[in-house]
Amino acid sequence: MNSYVNNIISELSGNPVIPCTNNFDDILDSNYNNIKVVLLYDLNIFDLISIAKKNLTAKKTIILNIDTVKGLLADEYGIKFLKEYIKVDMITSASPKSINCLKKLNFPVMQSMFILDTKSLKKGIELVKAGKPDLIDIRPGILYPKAAELLKKSFDIPVICSGFINNREELKKILNSGAIGITTSSHELWTLYS
Repeated sequence: MNSYVNNIISELSGNPVIPCTNNFDDILDSNYNNIKVVLLYDLNIFDLISIAKKNLTAKKTIILNIDTVKGLLADEYGIKFLKEYIKVDMITSASPKSINCLKKLNFPVMQSMFILDTKSLKKGIELVKAGKPDLIDIRPGILYPKAAELLKKSFDIPVICSGFINNREELKKILNSGAIGITTSSHELWTLYS
């Protein structure tokens, strides 16, 4: 497993909450010093350049949702730009095309998997088996406890959950079902492990 992936897994063992934000400055507040991993989305290339400069000091591990970045393609050049200039640690995507490109370039990848019903769960399992990601992002995360056993039988890839996770009880239920972390935009949950 890639050292970037091992680093993310190690960081999550101490604090499984991953802030999900489109404003990097949110995470620079001193209340969130204990947070090492952040998921960024809905940005443009100018935001990314600014974030790269700020992260020289902050030293956060950045997971970027490339499906929501404006002004950048998830092709060989876009990915090299993210790796070499922006210093993104991992990219998340739901696109099989992006996942394939990332894997060819040996870039750490988290694949989004949407669970709407049994049919979408089975389709998602097929896509994950084809994509061979380093991590899986189950959406909505609140449904992970219901699907956990089937997912564990299908592959041995660490799981992060996103979506509709609103309180400590839901978070604990998801972690107790085997997820290594959750992403959330809820600032209240960001401080659970501070």
